[in-house]
Amino acid sequence: MTRAQAAVGVTAVALAIGCVLLMVEAGRRLYRTLGPSHAVAAADGSLYVVSHGRIHVFARDGERRQVIDLRTLGVATKPSDIALHADGRIALMDPDTSLVQRCRLPRGPCEALDLGLQRSDMQQLMPLNAAKLAIDERAQRYYVSDNAGQRLVIADFSGHVLARSAPRTVWYPNHLFVAAPGELSVVDTNHHRIATFDVHGDRVGRLLREVAADSSPVTRPGRQWPFDSAPMPGGETAVLIAADRMRDADLVVLDPSGTAVRRFDLGADSDPFDIERWGDRIVVADGTRYRLQALDFDGRPVAGFPRADFLEELSREHARARLWAELQLAARIGLVAVPLLAIVVLWRMGVPLVPPAPAPVVPNPANRARGVQWIAYDPAFVERDRRRSARLAWGVLPATFIALALFMWLFASAAFTRWGLVHLGPTLLLLALAPFLLVRGQRDVQRRRSAFRMGASDEGLRVVAAGARGAETENLVPWTEVYTDGMRLLAGTSLVMLRHPAAGDMFDRQALADAILSRIPPANVLGPARFAMQAARARPRESLLVAAAILLCIGLLGARRLGLL
Repeated sequence: MTRAQAAVGVTAVALAIGCVLLMVEAGRRLYRTLGPSHAVAAADGSLYVVSHGRIHVFARDGERRQVIDLRTLGVATKPSDIALHADGRIALMDPDTSLVQRCRLPRGPCEALDLGLQRSDMQQLMPLNAAKLAIDERAQRYYVSDNAGQRLVIADFSGHVLARSAPRTVWYPNHLFVAAPGELSVVDTNHHRIATFDVHGDRVGRLLREVAADSSPVTRPGRQWPFDSAPMPGGETAVLIAADRMRDADLVVLDPSGTAVRRFDLGADSDPFDIERWGDRIVVADGTRYRLQALDFDGRPVAGFPRADFLEELSREHARARLWAELQLAARIGLVAVPLLAIVVLWRMGVPLVPPAPAPVVPNPANRARGVQWIAYDPAFVERDRRRSARLAWGVLPATFIALALFMWLFASAAFTRWGLVHLGPTLLLLALAPFLLVRGQRDVQRRRSAFRMGASDEGLRVVAAGARGAETENLVPWTEVYTDGMRLLAGTSLVMLRHPAAGDMFDRQALADAILSRIPPANVLGPARFAMQAARARPRESLLVAAAILLCIGLLGARRLGLL
């Protein structure tokens, strides 16, 4: 390869790495920013809204009277829920740590309460359903819906857990509220209902009543997952019912019997996150679209809210988010386009797209030895593969350090927590051990190759290999049970590679053709597909295990898709 060709290859690798880093950074920026995601009405009539990393406090007349930066408070900038104490303190659910963060506004201090909530894998990527929170000032209790643990949790204001619901009482619970003294209502998403439980005596007791909240004639197709609700006059209830992946929800009104009577039209591109009753209106927070709107109880927009200054601020934040989304898309396209462009450039510079196939070797029966003719790995191949493996090991070492640094950067907020040690620890350990495992694995391969040999004679093919504990095993296979596709050899249940995709021929080609390939019946020289089927029939146990693993993965993905897991 010329210097120009090498420069093209290095440039392509550098650009591909740049695309990956840009994708990661864009994802971080998109994760850190979100429009209006939660709203809660205070006892004094004001409205607290979480949007783009801040708490915005609106007066009764819609005027924004205060802005509090969540980063200044040192708490989660995208809480999964918020609730207000009567004394003005705010409680936030941290989606990354599943802790309750309680702060005095506007400047703190803040404290963290650990209620022992369960975390799910990759919770940071889907944070807004991690847990929901309701405050009962009369009983001085926190009620929490532990979405990942599929349970309800009761705790006192000091953070001491008093009770948890029994398994399967709720199934992915979401928004909850105190319906009456001693009664807790929860939007039980995967049970498609709003359930009310008796919580007298600091326990999650019997089911008092439930209202079905599922797909109906008034919802758009595919909406079946309720996740938030708000009371309305006359015993009606407004409910957000989402499509798959908890997206693009409909705002549906249920009558006291649970029948869906009407749907508020929020627009075809709406993606509401939260609803809250605020006096004589329903406030809808739409985080991905950066919208905050108020509707009367008939679904008509309320004029004058929010004010123009807040709308302009949302517009600027939305434009910034769209820019990062476009950069992320460009990086994804670049990650595909850069290698393709490099291939075209190298091809134009004379590098063949496909390595030329080796010239066929014509067997010479005169070279057959009497008795058993033994063939081992070609020493030239062994040396080529040893050098290639050494280069790979030295290349893996810096790549491992880069991967570790990137991993810690991505999960900096969770890597050193108890959850991080349990879930991320094995991955970090595997990354750290990768170079050593690679070296040890290559040594084991070299040991097995030094002991491996094939012996050809008129009676059949002998295959000698090293066992797991170093003992040699020898099998004699008649030629009628030996198959090849030119790249591999199947002798009974033994599968032997004849050509390495990176290091070339593994045996002396002429000796292999004279001693072995010339003795294989023509009917046993197969194409790649038929050879794979023959290998599966010869090794039924391994084939069944692979098929079972594939079916299990498909079944788990299907169950996850249907909401059964």
